[in-house]
Amino acid sequence: SLDENSTGWTGMVLTQSRVGIGTDTPGATLHVIGDISSSGDSSGNSRISAKNATFGTGTVIIDGVAGNITSSGNISASGDIYLSGVHYGHENEYNDVIYTISGSILAGNSSTNTLISSSFSSILGGDNNTLSSSYKSVIVGGGNNGITGSGTSIIIGGGDNNIFLDAAPGQFVYNNILGGQSNKITGSEIDRSTIIGGGYNKIFSTSTATDYATIGGGYSNKIESSVGATIAGGNSNVIESAGSGISTGMAFIGGGYLNKI
Repeated sequence: SLDENSTGWTGMVLTQSRVGIGTDTPGATLHVIGDISSSGDSSGNSRISAKNATFGTGTVIIDGVAGNITSSGNISASGDIYLSGVHYGHENEYNDVIYTISGSILAGNSSTNTLISSSFSSILGGDNNTLSSSYKSVIVGGGNNGITGSGTSIIIGGGDNNIFLDAAPGQFVYNNILGGQSNKITGSEIDRSTIIGGGYNKIFSTSTATDYATIGGGYSNKIESSVGATIAGGNSNVIESAGSGISTGMAFIGGGYLNKI
């Protein structure tokens, strides 16, 4: 043992109920100048502060109500960062935590929102939303929305909206659903097409590609295998196989019911 104000082993002192290792003037209860190595667990009920901290192959666990990591700079990882739990925002509004996967962000209800094999893609809110095999794509919110196989595409909100392309991630791009319910962009070859809103509208491809197609809203309108086609609104209107290029396409239905080109 060490007596007060005494020197023990080389480089270790006890003064004013403080232990110094590598220093004769300890500024804390335990003050160490140099490295600390431990093969067992370290636990405590207060903060651990460090200018630099390195963790190897083990696991860092932070638990409890006050178990927080606070950083004024960047937090980076060569692998994935997984967090579980909740935090509270304005007026105790319930929000799930955010974590990143391969340059992506997953937020909202992290127990039901899902990112699968998607790079630089994000789900920013909502619940039961899925991003799969996509590249640089975003679901902003809503529920039961999904993007599969589309690059640089977005679903802003609404419910049960889907962009589903049977293609390699990023092969077909810039497809968007801005809202509404049960709207779909689906097929094997669709580029630069948009559904603005409404319900049960569909842009799809079968025999040939669909490019630059737009449905503004309405209900149950469909554009199939057409280039530059637009349905502004209405109900159950159809544009089908209208042109294989901009010069032969550009079909337009302004609205109404059961119109077909």
